[in-house]
Amino acid sequence: MPVFIVHGEYDRQANTPESAGPLLHFSVPDLYAAIPGPHKLMVRIACAGRSMVWERKSKVLRRISRQWLDKKSVEGLSSGSYHLDEDGVLTPAA
Repeated sequence: MPVFIVHGEYDRQANTPESAGPLLHFSVPDLYAAIPGPHKLMVRIACAGRSMVWERKSKVLRRISRQWLDKKSVEGLSSGSYHLDEDGVLTPAA
């Protein structure tokens, strides 16, 4: 099953530190790694937080979500982990 995960660079609820303890720690990249299968895509959006639909990046979120729903890809990418910078450029996540 295809999976698309989007998260904001400054979302501290979805990416809590390990020091928060085992019950409170959560990592979006760890979730991505735990999902089996080859057809999975994760995008971290620069300068976005927890409420991305209400932030300046909402148009970016809508655009890439629409691409995924229509084509099962974003900018021609259907798998991997990427960072979308302030200029709208997708680069592989480090």
